[in-house]
Amino acid sequence: MCGDRGGDQAALGNPQFDLAFWLPSLALEGGPQPSEVLTDSDPTVVTLVTEFFASRAGLPLLPKLPLVREFQLRQLRVALPWMATVLGLPQPEASG
Repeated sequence: MCGDRGGDQAALGNPQFDLAFWLPSLALEGGPQPSEVLTDSDPTVVTLVTEFFASRAGLPLLPKLPLVREFQLRQLRVALPWMATVLGLPQPEASG
């Protein structure tokens, strides 16, 4: 049926996505670094999480949510070194 909101539309995805998207926020709140929690990270998941924050942090400010972009940038600063580690790349240089 069109518009049916039944459970037949449910899908199961990679369970690492929810955790991976939450981990940069956890680290910013004083928790462990993502690599300490998700020790067997799927490189694709970590790369997509990092790309998400990178692609949004530089977008125009949201007038009704003025701190969202700043927080996304902070999340990116946690996710980027994590991605570099997972991919075996050099760590990015710290920026102010």
